[in-house]
Amino acid sequence: MALAGALTGFVLTTIANRLVVIGPFDRTTFGWIFVAPIWVGAPIVAGFIWSDMATRAKLAAAALLWMAVGIMAALVFWLGVALIDCGPYGSRTSPAGWIMPSLILGVLIGSGPGLSAIAAMLPRKSRVAFRLVLPLFLQAIWFVAVGLAFSLIVRSSAGCNPPF
Repeated sequence: MALAGALTGFVLTTIANRLVVIGPFDRTTFGWIFVAPIWVGAPIVAGFIWSDMATRAKLAAAALLWMAVGIMAALVFWLGVALIDCGPYGSRTSPAGWIMPSLILGVLIGSGPGLSAIAAMLPRKSRVAFRLVLPLFLQAIWFVAVGLAFSLIVRSSAGCNPPF
């Protein structure tokens, strides 16, 4: 379930990045309306589903989710920043220079769904509200951390060389 949500988010993001405008939405609006709820909701739903699994299997599933989402996020980020067309002036950072920032961001982005799924795996005896609020709270903190990391990485080296 969680991997299907992550894969759906990856596919929708890739489509939005390629088309730029989808119907009445630009790619950013499309991402916030369609992709973000899938990315946030999938690990929480998966955590509820996984709550009956053995502890070792839960942790393995969460680690797999963390890695899968992290790899997909790193790839989407790298494709978005490393292959920009800057015309004759060239990009300020080479595609190879974006590999490490992409991996760092991928690990950070993958951690949110992984930790939220673990938080939603609380025993079924726990209150449903708590099993829902804790992962949402973690997702909110994760969202701020990813936003800060993303802005620091992109501001430091994204863009094209000036024409002079």
